[in-house]
Amino acid sequence: MLQSISTIRAGCVKHLAIGHSLIPFDILTEVIQSELNGEELSIKQLFAKLPFSDMGIRYHIRQLSAKGWIVTNETKGDKRVKTIHSEEKLRIQFGLLRKALDSVLNLS
Repeated sequence: MLQSISTIRAGCVKHLAIGHSLIPFDILTEVIQSELNGEELSIKQLFAKLPFSDMGIRYHIRQLSAKGWIVTNETKGDKRVKTIHSEEKLRIQFGLLRKALDSVLNLS
């Protein structure tokens, strides 16, 4: 089990924009999960879901946006509400991560 956890962690570091902080990992997984569920994710909802400070989450959203992993958009109805979405780069890297972890997760 420990070897599997180590392999998963190494795969996440290799394919996703994470280092030693779990905040970017949690942001990216929440964004992808929302999209897979066909749901829109607002930044306010993201704050409520994650156990980190708003300031920490905002910092990492800016970093991930600047690096082309995610994008935030104003909603049509209320310009104060922003939604968060994956960029193609993130979708590609999650696909590569899945392939890399198939043997560990028995997804084949």
